[in-house]
Amino acid sequence: MSLIGPARSHGRYGFVDCRGDFVIEPVFERLCPFSEGFAAFYANGRFGFIDSSGNIAIGARFLAASAQAPCFACGLCPAREETLVGYVDTCGQWAIPPQFQYGGQFFREHAVVLAAESLPGYCLIDKRGMTITEFQAYEVDLNPGDLDLIHCTFQVESELMDGFVNWHGNTVISPARRFISAFSDGFAQYSEEQFGPYGFLDSKGRPAIPLRFWNRPSRFVEGLAPAAISKGRVGFIGKNGEFLVPPLFDAAASFSEGLARIATRGMVGYVDKLGNQVIPAAYSQAEDFRDGFAVAEHSGKFCLLDRRGHRIYQEV
Repeated sequence: MSLIGPARSHGRYGFVDCRGDFVIEPVFERLCPFSEGFAAFYANGRFGFIDSSGNIAIGARFLAASAQAPCFACGLCPAREETLVGYVDTCGQWAIPPQFQYGGQFFREHAVVLAAESLPGYCLIDKRGMTITEFQAYEVDLNPGDLDLIHCTFQVESELMDGFVNWHGNTVISPARRFISAFSDGFAQYSEEQFGPYGFLDSKGRPAIPLRFWNRPSRFVEGLAPAAISKGRVGFIGKNGEFLVPPLFDAAASFSEGLARIATRGMVGYVDKLGNQVIPAAYSQAEDFRDGFAVAEHSGKFCLLDRRGHRIYQEV
């Protein structure tokens, strides 16, 4: 049975089926989506995990390692114990004991961590917690984008510059610019100034799309990126930098599962890659589609939408 959600009822969360009926009752103060067969839940500020039957598999005894929703990747989940981060396995045991200042999700059997204060520097570790390589950086995006590149900020003399290292810790795009995002769909957003126009770099770090767009943040997903000219209305550009969907919207987000959120007159809807508004802008809030469904809010009520815009569930 497919579990959809989380879905909210009277301020509590559970999961519904494709008919909108609860199959995991809404008894949790907060729930996260399923990943690798487990969904994180919160109780009294700490998180644990339920299984696909709604049974508590791991008690709520861990602190979140970051602002990201806790989830398993490669069988491990970063978690904090007091001030240090380690990694919990699907049995709820510390597979890698808490010993890091910060730790990202595992990706292809490796994770980026910041060592404890006594051992300054970033490391790539394996699932045993063993250090694969070390590298120095001022700041690192702990959850890498695509191209297997890790987005870093380096101190270059008296200035901060962005660059990228690979999973061996080697610099592959030298720090020569500031205000660069992680790679997505082969491109990275960049700007020469914090609030100036932006363009996109290619996988070699070369400017591929000129500095002429203004809405932030923006990233390519499924071949398109939201973009606006002269701080005006937002549309979607292709990888040649030309508009494929005209700038007609007040705001827009990146595509997810073939649909993108757009905002018009303070209300949110969804368009397809041709710019057709397939779900009207009738929602005060909405999230990206995930596994064929999206969370939205209509008239103050929580609801779940399918790709045709049907509300399979709406809070009473």
